[in-house]
Amino acid sequence: GFCLLSSGRLWFSAAVSPRVFCKTRPGASGRRAFHPLAETSAPRRKIVWRGLAFLLAALTPAVGAAPVMRTMKTASAGVPLLANGGFEKTHAGRPVSWTAWRQGGRLAPGEGRQGTHGVMCERRDGGGEYGFSQTLTLNRTNVAPFIIRGWSKAEQVSGSPDGGYALYVDILYTDGTPLWGQTASFNCGTHDWEQRQFILLPDKPVRSLTLHCLFRGHTGKVWFDDAAVEEVAAPAGAFLFQGVPLQPSPREEPPRRAAPTRLATRDGLKLILRGDASASLRVGRTELGSHAPAGFLARDFAAGSDFYGFAAEGSCAELGLRLAADFHAGADHIAVSGRLTDTTGRDRAVTLLFALPLDATGWHWGDDARQSRRIEGGGEFANTVNLRSGANGKMSLYPLAAVWNERAGLALGLDMDHPAQYRLVYHAGTRQFFIAYDFGLVPETARFPGGADFRFVIYRFDPRWGFRAALQKYYDLFPRHFVRRVQREGLWMPFTDIARVPNPADFGFAFQEGAPNVAFDDRHGIASFVYVEPMSYWLALPADAPRTYASALSVLTNDLRGARGAEKAEMAAATLTSGIRDAADQFALYLVKAPWCDGGVFTLNPDPAIPASPEYPFTKAGVMHRQIEAAFRRHQPAATNTTPGAGLDGVYLDSLEMSSAELNYRREHFRTAQAPLVFDREGRPCQLMIFNTWTFARELARQMHDRGKLVFANSVLWRFAFPAPLLDVLGTEVNWLSQGEYHPDTDAVMNFRRALCRQKPYCLLLNTDYAKFTPDRVERFFQRCLFYGVWPGFFDPEAASKDPYWASGNKWYERDRPLFKKYIPWFRQLTAAGWQAIPHATCDNPRIQIERFGPDPGGAVWLTLFNDTPHPQTGVITADLKALGLKRHPRARMLLSGTPAKPQPGGWQVSLSSQQAEILCLASESRHFQGQTD
Repeated sequence: GFCLLSSGRLWFSAAVSPRVFCKTRPGASGRRAFHPLAETSAPRRKIVWRGLAFLLAALTPAVGAAPVMRTMKTASAGVPLLANGGFEKTHAGRPVSWTAWRQGGRLAPGEGRQGTHGVMCERRDGGGEYGFSQTLTLNRTNVAPFIIRGWSKAEQVSGSPDGGYALYVDILYTDGTPLWGQTASFNCGTHDWEQRQFILLPDKPVRSLTLHCLFRGHTGKVWFDDAAVEEVAAPAGAFLFQGVPLQPSPREEPPRRAAPTRLATRDGLKLILRGDASASLRVGRTELGSHAPAGFLARDFAAGSDFYGFAAEGSCAELGLRLAADFHAGADHIAVSGRLTDTTGRDRAVTLLFALPLDATGWHWGDDARQSRRIEGGGEFANTVNLRSGANGKMSLYPLAAVWNERAGLALGLDMDHPAQYRLVYHAGTRQFFIAYDFGLVPETARFPGGADFRFVIYRFDPRWGFRAALQKYYDLFPRHFVRRVQREGLWMPFTDIARVPNPADFGFAFQEGAPNVAFDDRHGIASFVYVEPMSYWLALPADAPRTYASALSVLTNDLRGARGAEKAEMAAATLTSGIRDAADQFALYLVKAPWCDGGVFTLNPDPAIPASPEYPFTKAGVMHRQIEAAFRRHQPAATNTTPGAGLDGVYLDSLEMSSAELNYRREHFRTAQAPLVFDREGRPCQLMIFNTWTFARELARQMHDRGKLVFANSVLWRFAFPAPLLDVLGTEVNWLSQGEYHPDTDAVMNFRRALCRQKPYCLLLNTDYAKFTPDRVERFFQRCLFYGVWPGFFDPEAASKDPYWASGNKWYERDRPLFKKYIPWFRQLTAAGWQAIPHATCDNPRIQIERFGPDPGGAVWLTLFNDTPHPQTGVITADLKALGLKRHPRARMLLSGTPAKPQPGGWQVSLSSQQAEILCLASESRHFQGQTD
C-alpha cells in the first residue's frame, strides 16, 4: 500500500493481515571464440538454489506483520524420477538404466561415495568424450521445477571448472524445441567427493530430460555417484510462483492510516493503491483489478521467507528493508522509480516485486511480435532466458510485457537506462501482472550503499495490434533508446581490406571492422571502426607449460615482471586489477585451445571506474581507452558528424555477450558498480558480468556520440536487450548449416533483433563451410534476411580468419556476386524506408508472415512477405490504406518476381513457395515501378 507525502514521493505500507563464450574474435588479427549460447560453467561450491529452500529445510514462522503471500512448506523435496542413481543395479558389468556417453567409462564397485558402486571415467591426452547418461520420458502437460543433484570426486583433472566436467542436463519440450546444456560444474584438480545441486525451472512442459554425468575437454580421472532428478509439484491449493509454491494469505482489513494513492493518465489508465496491499486498476471505465495483493512486495531469498509489504514510513521490519519510490502519472504512462535499501548492514539477497491486480483470464500474452498465447490455467506467462543467478535463474528477454483482450491492452516496461535482473510476468493463478527484481544488497556499493535502484513504466495500448502496439508505444515512451545515427546501411566486412575485393560496390559494404584501409573506406563512404574486446584477456601459454590454473597464474606473474614484453606486462597488470573472481575467490580462467590462442582466457571487468594501483598500474578499461585514442590519432583528421567521413568513424566492440552470464564475487569491484548486484543460487551477492560490459559500453557510447562517432558491437541481442540503446550498428555471427542441413535462426530470434534495433542496422556474418553452403542456400539466406531487413554477410568457416570468404582462394564472392547484385539494392531501399512495428496489413493465411518498411519519402510502402513453412502457401493480403497514407486504389507490384500483384476483393493474392520471400510494394505513384513493366 502507499502513502503520499507532500514532496510527491510515495512510501509504501504493508498489508498488516548456462561462462558463456560468445562467437567472437579476441584480437584484431581476426580470430573467433565460441557460440554465444554455449553454457560452460557453474559455481564450484555446493549449489543450493534457495529459491526452493522450502524443499530442503522448514521455513521459520513469520513474526510481526503477516505476510502478504505465504510460501508453503512441503514434506519432501520432490518426486524421484531417476532410476538407479546410485549405480547399484548392474547387468553384464554395466549400470542398469544408464547408457554410455560416447566412450562411456567403467562400473566401479567399491569405489562409490560410501564404498558402494559408482562409475569412473578416465581421459588421457587426446580426444574423446566420456560419461553416463539417462533419458527420462516425461510428456508433461504442466510446468514444474526439477532438482538436479549428484556427487563426484577427481584425481589430477586438468584445466578449470566448466561444462566439460559436470552434471549436464538437456531438455526437449513437448512443442519440439530444446533447452541444451544446463550445467553444474565440479572442481578440477584432485578432490574428494563433492556434491552439486541446482534447480531447473523449465519455460514449457517437458517431453524428455536427459542427465549426463559428463567428462570431456579435461584429462584425469573422475568418479560419479548418487545422481538424482526430482520433480517438484505444488501442494494442493498452491501455485508455483517464481519457483516457490505459495498461497495468498487471507488479508485482514487494516486501519486506514492514509488516503488511497490515485494515479491517472490522460489516455484513461487509472491506478488506485490502498493501504491494505489492494488496488483498483481501470482502463477507461472498465475495472480490470482482481483481489490479488498489489503494489510493492519483497521476499528474502536467502532466508526463504514469505512475501511482505512495506509499512507507511517505507520500512519492512520483518525483512530489514526500506523502500523509497516515486510515481509520476504522465499523459500516456505511469513511471515508477525508486531504491530498495537494506537496514541490517549485512549482505542480502532480495526479490522485489511490483504487482498489478489483473484478472486476465482469457486474454492474450505476447511472447513477441508474431507469437502470443491465450492466458489460462494457473501458471506463469513470461519470455525469459536462463542465468545462474536470481530467485529462479530467469531474466526477461524483452524489456516489455503485454497482455490484451479485444477491449484493452496493458503493458509493463523496463527503462533500459536502469538495467537489473528482472522478470516481467503474468501469473494466471494469482491474477497478478508484475515486474520482479532480484537484488544483491551489500554495503560497498558507493552509488547505492546497501541498496539497488530501479525504474519501470506502466501503460495502456491499442489491443488491435497486440504486442506490436505495445512495442510501438514503448518506442514512443523511450525515443532516446532507439536513435538512428547511421544513414547509410550495408554489409559488415570483418578484417579483410575491402580494396582487395574487385568491384566492391556490387556487395554493398558499409561497415569495416578493424580499419585496415581507412583511406579507401573514406573514399567509398564506408565507416571504419577500431577493434577492442571489452571483457577478456587471451593468455597464450608456452608450449611446455602445463594447462592448469596454477601454471597460467605463474605465466601471468612472469609477464607482469616484463618476461615477454611491455604489452603483455600491461595486460598482466590489467588482468590482476580487472579480473573477476568466482565463489572460491579464484580468477575466472578457462583453459582453451582455440585457433587464435593455445592457453587460457581470463574474464575481465571493463568498468572504467575500477582504479589502478602502483602495484598494478593498468585496468582493462584503461588499456582499451589508450588503444582507441591511439587509433584515432593515427587516422586523423576525424569526422565531425555522424556520417562516415575522413578518419575513423567509431569503435567496434567484439563479443559483447561473451561471458555475460558469469558471476563476479570480487568485492572491491562492487564499490564502482553502476547497476544493481544480483545473487547466486546460494543467496550470495555478486555481479552479473553483462552489467559491467554495459557500464563500459555506456561510457564509450557517451564519448563517441559526443564526438559525432558511432559504436558497433558484435554478438549482441542474443539474451540481453538493454545494451541495444547504446549501440549504432549491431550484429552477430551465425552458422546456418548444421550437419549438412540448412538451419536458420528462428523467427523468434530474428524478431527480437529487429524489435530492439527498431530502425538501426543489424548485420549477420555467416561462418560455415561455403562449399556446402551452395548458391541456392545463399539465396535462401538472403531472402530470409531481406524479410526482416537484416543485412547478410560472411566471415570464415572457423571464425578465425584462416580462409575467410572475402580473401579465400576459392573466391566464393565471385560465385555469389550475381545474388548480391540482385538483392543488395532491395536491402538498401527497405532499410532506408525503415522498419515499422505495426504493418497495418494482414494476410488471411497466417502462415504467410508480414513486415512493413516505410512509407519512404515518396510515400511508397514496402510489405515484406515470407513463407517459413515446408509447404507452398497462398493467401490474400489486406492493407489499411488510410493508416498507410495511401490512396484508395494504389499501384501494387511484387518486386522480387517483377510481376503485378494479383488484385482480389479487398486486397492482393500472393503465392509463396517454402522459405520464399517477396516484397509487395504499394504506391500511389507509378514512378516507384520505373524499369518494371506490367
